[in-house]
Amino acid sequence: MQKLPLPCQREWLRLLTQPLQTAIISKSNRQIEQTKKLLKLPHAKGVLLLANDGNISFDPYNLIVLVSQILRKLHPNGSLQYSSIHSVCFFSANLPVSSPLLTMPAMWWFHGHRPSSTHDVSQFLRRLENCWYDALSKKLGYRIPRVTMPHGAVEKLTFA
Repeated sequence: MQKLPLPCQREWLRLLTQPLQTAIISKSNRQIEQTKKLLKLPHAKGVLLLANDGNISFDPYNLIVLVSQILRKLHPNGSLQYSSIHSVCFFSANLPVSSPLLTMPAMWWFHGHRPSSTHDVSQFLRRLENCWYDALSKKLGYRIPRVTMPHGAVEKLTFA
């Protein structure tokens, strides 16, 4: 895509982003808002769990970039459009990735959060990741390797 002219890049990104924004991000934000109201927890931090269950159109890096761009969108008054989503976990239990930096294909889990998130949320995401790897390893019957990548190396991941 980087070889395309800038207008073509923008149009391609719009075509990729629109369904992700309307079908997933917008609905998730609304669900988190409604849950916070129902539970009377207006200051709770919302976590979006985004599982890739076989869609090879969005490799981990591009999925992270697209979701990040969507979550940065603002209303005309300057407020965040999707303000109920404070953190996102990206993962796949059946779509391994490979990279020159990995010794073998691996399942993946990445998470990130907004600056408005808290240390407690960050700790929760790490615990959730640990539990996910443990549960997946138990289900598969062997210890699955973790994907740990140096900063900036996620873009080198491809589906195995």
